Amino acid sequence: MGRRERNYAEIDQRLWDAGRALAVEFGISEVTVEMIAERADVAAATFYSHFDSTELFWDQLRDSADEWAFDMVRRAVTDGHPAHINLAKVVKASVDRATEAPVIVLFMFSLNATVGEHFGPFDQLTASIIAEGVDAGLFGAVRDPELAAVMYRNAMQVAVNSHLRKADSLVWKDMVYLGLQLLGTDRSDITDAVSVAAGNDWEPNTEEVS
Repeated sequence: MGRRERNYAEIDQRLWDAGRALAVEFGISEVTVEMIAERADVAAATFYSHFDSTELFWDQLRDSADEWAFDMVRRAVTDGHPAHINLAKVVKASVDRATEAPVIVLFMFSLNATVGEHFGPFDQLTASIIAEGVDAGLFGAVRDPELAAVMYRNAMQVAVNSHLRKADSLVWKDMVYLGLQLLGTDRSDITDAVSVAAGNDWEPNTEEVS
């Protein structure tokens, strides 16, 4: 196993450990936590099995991202909701970043599938926002595993609570802000995107990410 693969494996393990620890803190039994892990493993295997090759996997992933981004823009025009345009920008950046870390993006798909199955349905916009928050944290892991583990815990907190409650949303907004900053997104674009998507009463945490 090469250095890069070991790094991905270490990140994956840290994220799982953080998520399991948080689940226990919320009163979810160890049995349920193991069920979550097992479901994620099945989701990952099922997802990957649809593709004949790694190249086809990435081609179809990019095609799906293009369709998703286009649909977000269409909704923004139809529904007059600017958050959809911002989310479209984020998902495109995430897929581009994913080419550098296939293990991370596979884990992201597993997590999203598991959260949706275990914690129940969300409204579509909220689900998209939560997914992008998790996404930002996981891709940030390539640069800073410790920070990504914190982001992951915060994202799981939002998912466990099932709603963007006021007390939790402040933590989540800063998580997304830091995650996107790690991805190299312009600060003004981040502030606009998160403020519109999560509420205009938010001011960014100005702490720089090293």
